[in-house]
Amino acid sequence: MCRKPINVGSQLVRCAVSTCNSGKIKLVFCSAGCWDAHLPNARHRDAYFTEEIARRQ
Repeated sequence: MCRKPINVGSQLVRCAVSTCNSGKIKLVFCSAGCWDAHLPNARHRDAYFTEEIARRQ
């Protein structure tokens, strides 16, 4: 949502809903606040996220 760069080795938040992680687009966010801002447009029923360490893709 904020479009801040996420550096390799830093913590990121990944939307754990399957529709956000399928296909070419895999949604990750710099913080839980940015993930929370994603929810009104996503219309998930049971939304949650996982915290991960950013790695090179």
